[in-house]
Amino acid sequence: KGTYTSCNRAMEEITGYSRDEIIGTNYKAFFDKEGAKKVYETLNKLYEAEISLKESTYEILTKDKRKLTIKGNMSLIIKNGEKRGFLGVLRDVTEQQKLEFQMIRAEKLEALGILAGGIAHDFNNILTAIMGYLNLAKLFQEDMETIQNYISKAETAVLGAAGLTRQLLTFSRGGEPFREAVYILPVIEEAANM
Repeated sequence: KGTYTSCNRAMEEITGYSRDEIIGTNYKAFFDKEGAKKVYETLNKLYEAEISLKESTYEILTKDKRKLTIKGNMSLIIKNGEKRGFLGVLRDVTEQQKLEFQMIRAEKLEALGILAGGIAHDFNNILTAIMGYLNLAKLFQEDMETIQNYISKAETAVLGAAGLTRQLLTFSRGGEPFREAVYILPVIEEAANM
């Protein structure tokens, strides 16, 4: 029926409730509606299949209304062939999860730092190419064909910067990157010219 018949000191410490408050209480008192439903489904599976369950994660509500993340192993208690109840061994993993979240966040920040460094490098290359072509165009004030050639190359570099910006916008909005086969010679020539 989901009523606690026993508990140890650790359960008192985790939940903030005394042994007397826990025993006789239904498990639903320690979970929000969704958590209680998850526990019910788990216990039902255990009851029907007569199996043990290892390392399920739940969020419980403490006496002072804090949410803690716990991992639990549960087993069905069978005595003289009769299903008598459940035995649960729980451990508080709230702090462990916080540390894991912080590590993931630090890894993401590191990846963003690498990405930002790569982007800055790419933009710097493009800006250097644009400035170089424009400065070369100034040197040949009398030769319109050469000036047009350098301005055309500067325009190509500007289009490359616009493409890089589009890629960044797609990335920042969570859009899916795509790959396609391209003829590589123009890419190599453009990179070499820069």
